[in-house]
Amino acid sequence: MSNTVLIILVALINAVGVAVWKSVDWYIKYKVSLRHKGLSKEDRIKNSLQVNKILYCLGKQFQADTVFLARFHNGGSFIGGYDMDKFSVTHYMPVKERKGKANFQVALYKDILLTLISDTAYRLFFDGESSLSFAKHHTDIVFKNMFDSEDAKTIIFETIKNDKQEPVAFIGIIYSTEGKCVLDSEERVYFLNNTSGLLQLLQQK
Repeated sequence: MSNTVLIILVALINAVGVAVWKSVDWYIKYKVSLRHKGLSKEDRIKNSLQVNKILYCLGKQFQADTVFLARFHNGGSFIGGYDMDKFSVTHYMPVKERKGKANFQVALYKDILLTLISDTAYRLFFDGESSLSFAKHHTDIVFKNMFDSEDAKTIIFETIKNDKQEPVAFIGIIYSTEGKCVLDSEERVYFLNNTSGLLQLLQQK
């Protein structure tokens, strides 16, 4: 092979290598740009503050001790490929000053498997219930712990559904005194009016 042919081959190889590298570099930058499209970190924090404001207003209106927001999600798969359906508390808003034994552990509830709240999950997803009220004798172990950590007497769960009427989140309304079991008609209208805006905030990315 002559030197001229060798030089040409080396030049071609270099040219192809440069072209491939540029293509890979462009693709990586493109994927990164897609990942970062949407709300900026500042906007996400502003949204979170708005969610907290809505929760606080709900708590004041319903005279609750604490209000929290939990969102349904998946996270990994079991052996066999089945999704791990979970929920996580994403926002936690104390409304009244608590002088009891509450230690606010609910704010740390993350990646809780729905298998641990089977009764509640079934009622929310398949029985179509939007409002659930529990006293301390509730059977799901997660909520038993919730009552203890919040020193609660009653917790009302109100479901937030998307346009397809699928539960995407729920709001927990915590009372340290007995008596409150359900939202009355006026409170329900107030709840629905406020959570429509809340759903819009949750759907932004």
